[in-house]
Amino acid sequence: MIFEGYRGESRDLSVTAEKATVDMVARVAALERVTFTFSEGSRGPIDVSAPSGELKLDQDDFVLSGGVTGGAREGERFSTETVRYVAAKRELVSSTPVELQRENLVLRADGMTLGLDARRLRLIGKVQARVAPH
Repeated sequence: MIFEGYRGESRDLSVTAEKATVDMVARVAALERVTFTFSEGSRGPIDVSAPSGELKLDQDDFVLSGGVTGGAREGERFSTETVRYVAAKRELVSSTPVELQRENLVLRADGMTLGLDARRLRLIGKVQARVAPH
């Protein structure tokens, strides 16, 4: 299954899944082995993948679960159990423990909010940082 979301004339979101079951009454698509790619202009895309997901067809909101990983071209990577995408705010939100890796820095927290427009990350809860030697 392939789904694309647009903001104006620009493709904002691309979703691919190996398998999808669409419930047109509930307006929900249950997805398996799914990847969401957010187009971010000159900064490059952000990819988020998970074994399963649920896409709300009327709102373009989704929940990914089962071990979510994501990253950007700049080398930043994150992992968590569950991520929720709130389309109206263009935010990825996790209330499960998250690990973020940047070059020689590893951050852990109880959750996160990632604003896609400004690429602003807010770590929530007990935040721990570890600097790895180069």
